[in-house]
This record gives sequence, structure tokens and C-alpha cells, in this order.
Amino acid sequence: SMVNRPRRFEIERPVQLRLADMRDSPQMEGRTVNISTGGVLIQTDHQIGVGRKLEIVVRIDRLSPESSDVDLRLYGVSVRSGQGCVAAQVKKHQLLSRIA
Repeated sequence: SMVNRPRRFEIERPVQLRLADMRDSPQMEGRTVNISTGGVLIQTDHQIGVGRKLEIVVRIDRLSPESSDVDLRLYGVSVRSGQGCVAAQVKKHQLLSRIA
């Protein structure tokens, strides 16, 4: 039988990454390739090993002129890494209004 895989949405947005398991982690840049309910695939030039705890902030533009810009903050663990990409399993997410 077909396993019901979470739908992946091809959403390309700029992201900022931090290693949540490292004090004073450098801020790293990347772009989402796709996002599903439980995970995210990010294109980045930075080498991130498997099993690292990540804090990922996805920049989402305002949805209407009246609304504020929104950041999607994801907390997860890297599960695949290499070839300019890192795949993270998302444990927790928050939608936050971006403070101008």
C-alpha cells in the first residue's frame, strides 16, 4: 500500500540558520527548497552535520498591505546533509510578527 507521505510545498524563501546546540553559533544564510508538515529542505553553502539541532527562521513577506511581515521560526534536527543542502526534521514551529 502507498504510504501517506506529508505533502511537500515548493516554497522558496530566504532563511537564517543557527546551530541551536552551539553557544554563539554564527548566523548562516540559505533558502528553502521545499517545506512539508514535518520537515524542510534548505539550500545552503554551509556544511551542517547530521544530528545538529537547528533554529531556522524563514522570511515570509506580508500577505496583505495591512498585515505585518511574518517570520516562520522552526526548531528541528538535521537528518540529511550534503551537496549544498540540509534536510531538517521539524520538532516545533512558531509564527512571529517581524519587528520592523
